[in-house]
Amino acid sequence: MKKSWKTLVALFTAGLFIIQTPITVAGAAVVDGEVSLGGITAALNRYYESINENETDTCELFEISFEAPENLALANVSSVLNIRKKPNSSSGKVGILPRYGACIVESVENGWAKVTSGKVSGYVNASYLITGEEAVELAKEIATLYATVNSNVSALNIRKKPSTDSKKVARAVAKERLRVSKEVVVNKEDDTAKIWVEIFLNDDVDDKAVAYVSTDYVTLSYELTWATEYTPYGPGVSDLRVAICDYACQYIGTKYVWGGNSLTKGIDCSGLVQQVYKHFGYSTPRVSYDMASKFTKISISELQPGDLVFYGKSSDKKINHVGIYIGNNKIVHSSTNYKGVAISSMYFSSNLSILKCCRILDKNK
Repeated sequence: MKKSWKTLVALFTAGLFIIQTPITVAGAAVVDGEVSLGGITAALNRYYESINENETDTCELFEISFEAPENLALANVSSVLNIRKKPNSSSGKVGILPRYGACIVESVENGWAKVTSGKVSGYVNASYLITGEEAVELAKEIATLYATVNSNVSALNIRKKPSTDSKKVARAVAKERLRVSKEVVVNKEDDTAKIWVEIFLNDDVDDKAVAYVSTDYVTLSYELTWATEYTPYGPGVSDLRVAICDYACQYIGTKYVWGGNSLTKGIDCSGLVQQVYKHFGYSTPRVSYDMASKFTKISISELQPGDLVFYGKSSDKKINHVGIYIGNNKIVHSSTNYKGVAISSMYFSSNLSILKCCRILDKNK
């Protein structure tokens, strides 16, 4: 029987241990289903052709699990929890934790917890934290599976179907994160006998298209959402623009819902823009393409916080995503890639290009 055996691998990613343990299964070409791992389930199946037709096939099943770090806490808020420089509510903000955002508690004193979350360290009101075993169990339920392109891969082909003979529909670069739609795809017709992961192809594309990458070139891990740095919007930014950006950032963590219009229950990219500007008395179209057609076009170099950045495939130039620029080459947007409202680089996707930038407010407002 032909076998391939890999050593136990333990990786540390964003505060979560990822453990991959191989198990050999004989007598089956494909093992379907998932292995339950304390509330987090996933299975990777590797199909091996037998040396000759008289031998059985084997399959290695890799269990993916994670162990929550010590002193894990989750933000128990409906919108966002501010991380502050000092342990009082009047201190300046250094970071933002979305609903159920994760942090590590270092100490608690006088009702304030000193925490670290991602690159952010500061203080939060301890009464808004879920801690202990409750936090661990909830973390297992909300963790999201990502495929991260390995650092030694300069460019990874993303294919229309799970086969090396299938059409290339996009490329991902080293360390790029791809949100997994389906953990395991084994295509017996693919003579390379690879295991494939189904990923969401285009962020915020209406058809919610999926595509496939080989697990030979990615690392799979369950991840929690960590804090984003509170970004000042730059010198000379008007009070109105600051207020618009602040208001949009209040809803970081709201889940992505295609066609959604609720800033708290679920919203999509253009819905976020419409609802934020509606709060300040501005009317916008509902669809990103129509927004781009209505408002004043500006160059990237002219962007100010509160302006809009529109995205689409460079191949067909069709606009299908929009974000609100908040300065420092960052946007706040509702994105399937981030499972909802989040702050990210304005160059967040290798599959979508910036097609247009527009201004709703007058230049001097």
